[in-house]
Amino acid sequence: MKKLAIITLLVTFSVTLRAQTTQDLTQTDNAITTLATELTKKFAESNVQTVTLGQYTFMGGATQFNAYLNNQLSGELTSTRGGTFSLVSGGNSQWIVSGEIVRIADIIRIYTRLVRRENSAVASQIRTDLTLNPTLSSMLTSGDGNSGGGSTASYDALEPDGWDNPSLYTPEAESSATTIGRSIGSGDEDWFLITPASASVLVMETTGSMDTHMTLYDADTRNELASNDDGSGNGNNARITQFVRPGKRYMVKVKGYSSDTTGDYGFRAYTVNLGDPTRYEVGEDVNASRVVRQRLEGGTSVFLLTAPAGGTIVAETSGSTDVVMELLDAETYDQLASDDDSGYDSNARITHEAQRGKSYLAVVRAYSSDTNGEFGFKSYMD
Repeated sequence: MKKLAIITLLVTFSVTLRAQTTQDLTQTDNAITTLATELTKKFAESNVQTVTLGQYTFMGGATQFNAYLNNQLSGELTSTRGGTFSLVSGGNSQWIVSGEIVRIADIIRIYTRLVRRENSAVASQIRTDLTLNPTLSSMLTSGDGNSGGGSTASYDALEPDGWDNPSLYTPEAESSATTIGRSIGSGDEDWFLITPASASVLVMETTGSMDTHMTLYDADTRNELASNDDGSGNGNNARITQFVRPGKRYMVKVKGYSSDTTGDYGFRAYTVNLGDPTRYEVGEDVNASRVVRQRLEGGTSVFLLTAPAGGTIVAETSGSTDVVMELLDAETYDQLASDDDSGYDSNARITHEAQRGKSYLAVVRAYSSDTNGEFGFKSYMD
């Protein structure tokens, strides 16, 4: 009699567990059906005919849920009515669908990215939220043995990102630029896609104590435009200043200085408005007039210099405020030189062989975001 009762209890528990699992999966299946419908609309709007379904990853690796999501989505896209596209494998498709899965408290957020294969442009991103339940939790902690699922490397919540699925970042003015926190694990790289809205000088920099290295690429040609290790003037942080054009896409890669450099860092990018610089009359010698500026916290001052003669032009700061200065070509905005502490009493000082009548921009900025105070500036021919 006792044996019969135990068997009955086990059967009841098994049936209850299967019912709960089915109920948990219903939420996921419905969300995937909705995602497939949204994707189908996107394909139709852009007249996409061939699509490759890439991988979804979680914390830099693969889990049972990743495989389930891929299989379900593949089935839904294949059977969706009204579809004008076909799923293909290999490198012949027009678009790639891939993404990552992030856990935020009790929410499982799925980021789906649509990437144009011809230029690696992120055409669209779709966000899907699921409520965490026992079945999802179990599937997310069960690796499938592939794609580094067993890795113990530290990754941030936005992993994985790469050339085909970068994080989107919209630059604003320096005073309102958002610093986002990221992490670098062993062998990790972070990628950011930036599309400026106007012609300007774009400043990209990292913050924090981690030793970072940054590379800037033309996102369309994949050509490297610039790289930097310790150019921020703030510890071992990286900083790149680049003239950018409206609507053009730029890709930024951030990694540790070496393969075993790991840790947390901040990333931000902002534009410097060069449309209305302060005109400064370059002096004939070191006795040139000195102008004083009251720097606001995190601000940037720009001076327009025109060489009165050919020879060495000097631009330098003075005072106790710690600043960094860059010299740009006023026509192309190419960076010609930069300096932090070469001047008197650790002030910034730049010398450059100038052409008569040619104009330059001296961009003076704070050594760090919390630097505040007065500084002096002057420029003359040496």
